[in-house]
Amino acid sequence: MIKDLVYTPQDSVNYAYQYLKKARDNIKAGLGLRFPIKSIAEDYPVPPLMPGKVLTFQGKSHNAKSMFLNFWKNDLAQRLEENHRKEDIIISILAEDMVEEQMISELMHEAGKSNSSGKLLSMDDVKMVSANVASTPIYYIGQSIARARENAPLPTMSNVGRAIAWIVEQRKEKGMNTTIQAVFADYIQAMPMDSEVIGMLPDKTRRLQVRADFFGLRRLAAQIPAPCVMASQSKQKLDGQLGEYMQTPGLYDHQETSAIPQHTDTDFSIWMPKTSLPYNKEVTHEGGKPITYTVTDNLAWARCNKQRGFDPETLQLLPAGMFWPLKIDFERGTFELADLENTTL
Repeated sequence: MIKDLVYTPQDSVNYAYQYLKKARDNIKAGLGLRFPIKSIAEDYPVPPLMPGKVLTFQGKSHNAKSMFLNFWKNDLAQRLEENHRKEDIIISILAEDMVEEQMISELMHEAGKSNSSGKLLSMDDVKMVSANVASTPIYYIGQSIARARENAPLPTMSNVGRAIAWIVEQRKEKGMNTTIQAVFADYIQAMPMDSEVIGMLPDKTRRLQVRADFFGLRRLAAQIPAPCVMASQSKQKLDGQLGEYMQTPGLYDHQETSAIPQHTDTDFSIWMPKTSLPYNKEVTHEGGKPITYTVTDNLAWARCNKQRGFDPETLQLLPAGMFWPLKIDFERGTFELADLENTTL
């Protein structure tokens, strides 16, 4: 009804108060979608992503954006398990990888945490690690090799909404309450063409489909409500990189559509120098204070292009523009802040 578009001053204040109180209660309880690298989250700051908000994490192909999403997802899952709240779950939307591929990656990372070799040499090893992975509260929405012959529907944005509603309903029938703590989507440009959306568009192009999917995910995040982290492919020819030796994509370097940088709440990008520069070369980025580093296998740079809104604990507006060196542990699937002067990458 049209009246639902109108908010009296008293309604506006009440809703804001409730929203802020819930956010602070979640933070105090150790919940909320916290940036997974604590030192960056606290010092910059990058506050927990609020319900209904969307964070895009972009990068070119093979620059660890999917790996970072998995790292963030697993960091949240670990905190949910530590809080012993059975109603809390995570939704993971797989637009590119099959479910089996995703889970094998998870098994490998779990093996890296569980044994010294980080390898699964026997099926007994796989079974043992699988038990740990199967207990994590992550529900996957996507396609699988196992169900390929069953004419399963495609994971379009329209079907993603239905799938999430089905998850909540199935849990309710089992007497379980559900709080979706976060939605992770990997990645927006790989979502299948959605006939329910594209059929209503005059220009049936991939660009408009990506735009529609982005707004569909924004609506979904608000309706649940839950914070959403969405991986996004960067253009092959970047316009917003900071220089030859700092090729982190800029805010308007998302592939296909300008709607993403304009309407996302937060945007981060990632770049691995080894994908663009000679290995083991020492280089210096001259922007502002010179930064010298060596191109290694496990070095990445992350950049904050945009933060819209405020810190729920201090109500201060948020900064953007900073970038950080990250050290990647490929066996464990983790990232940490790198010390370029004192740490051997």
